[in-house]
Amino acid sequence: MDKSIYDIFLMTSVRESELWKEAVFVFDTSSICELYNLTETTKVTMTGIFTSLKDRIWIPAQTMYEYQKNRDKVIMNPIAEKYIEPKFLKQDIVSRLKEFIDLHKSMPYYHPYIDLPVLDKLEKQSDELNTILRDISESITNQYKKRKADIIALKSKDCIYDAVVTFNIGTPFSYIEQLKIVQEGELRYRNRIPPGYLDEKNKSGTQIYGDLIIWKEILRYSEEKQVPIIFICNDIKTDWYMEYDKKFGPNVPRHELIKEFFDITGQEVWFYTLNSLLIVWRSIIKIRLCFLYLKVWML
Repeated sequence: MDKSIYDIFLMTSVRESELWKEAVFVFDTSSICELYNLTETTKVTMTGIFTSLKDRIWIPAQTMYEYQKNRDKVIMNPIAEKYIEPKFLKQDIVSRLKEFIDLHKSMPYYHPYIDLPVLDKLEKQSDELNTILRDISESITNQYKKRKADIIALKSKDCIYDAVVTFNIGTPFSYIEQLKIVQEGELRYRNRIPPGYLDEKNKSGTQIYGDLIIWKEILRYSEEKQVPIIFICNDIKTDWYMEYDKKFGPNVPRHELIKEFFDITGQEVWFYTLNSLLIVWRSIIKIRLCFLYLKVWML
């Protein structure tokens, strides 16, 4: 294989730097939804950054459709999944400790036995522990109530939604075009060709091919605009990403997708999770600040 072709599978610091200068940032549904797991302060910061770069951000129509369809569920998910009563609050430690003390007080002459002064001390500590645990429970409950109220309020005041709707949105495929993608998808999925074949297990109808529709939109956009793509995808499964490899590293796009993208568009593509995107972003910002500092210092 020609070295220039082989190089598309490897991400170097030089290549990454060039890609970040020219590429359009494309978000999939999972990466937009991941923003809802951030703290409120971080959400505002991130959406502010994205809004400042909105001319370089593009959202596939299928991503926008899936996001709009699932937005309420995604907003409410933390209440069901994150803000549940901690298990340790359900464990009645104080009652069990009192039962233990009472048992030993009622049978002071049989093994196992504990000296009465020690039992009196344990009883006092049990009362103190009960007060502490009650305070802990109240603090956690109040904080969780506050977070739940904040989450519910997101439906009417959502900085993520307000940012996303300002981005450039793709044109959806016609129904006939979607059917053609479904036909191709049946062949691809039978042969485990990415992306999206793992969705056969938990989706139905054309939604099984949602990832493939997004991928086809990205290919069409890059080919028409002749731009490289940075794809932010938090769907970390083997129908998007390769399994970890010492040579290529973690979160490497499936080589079939890189090759397909290059062959069809003549452009480069690379995938990032939202977290890895933020790590690279912070590094670039630090480097630029260093250059700015040096420039000012040399004046």
